[in-house]
Amino acid sequence: EGRDMRTPIKWVVWLFIWSITSAMTPWVRPTALDSQLPPAVAKACQDAVLGTPSCRLVESERRLVDDGIAEYSYTLQVGNGEHDVIVLHRVVGEILPGVPLILQRSVFLVHGDVWGFRGAFLPSVASSAVARRQSFAIHLARQGQDVWGIDLRWVQVPATTTDFTFMRNWNLEMHARDVSTGLA
Repeated sequence: EGRDMRTPIKWVVWLFIWSITSAMTPWVRPTALDSQLPPAVAKACQDAVLGTPSCRLVESERRLVDDGIAEYSYTLQVGNGEHDVIVLHRVVGEILPGVPLILQRSVFLVHGDVWGFRGAFLPSVASSAVARRQSFAIHLARQGQDVWGIDLRWVQVPATTTDFTFMRNWNLEMHARDVSTGLA
């Protein structure tokens, strides 16, 4: 009986992923890193975080993760606290270094458990024991997907932290707002 339940659950998960991917296609468009991103982040912050004054782009980075595939990461301050930080990731093919392909299909990945985006979706980039092409995000990018994802706030909290009172108001609603900011 347990085996019979796995197949419908698997289909529900794939249907959910497909519906999110399909729904995102009209909104997610590539932007130039230096010129268009800061205004896009400002608008996303205004729309998704209800104008939190501290919502802003802190840092952006590009790194090559495989032949013709790059990961762009964007660190956003999304609240007033030191740990109110999310990181958005984009794994995409490039025409030239720093010039992402313009793709019609996109997907937004949200990690779970103890890993962030890189640990969950780009683990072979950090390990020479696994072929890079076996990373889920790289595989999707090779299939013509514009892969986006997020590191939720707790991923950025240092492991040496002992006082967690700053997390007392962290809840599902806050994480949903952060994902909304990422989608925007």
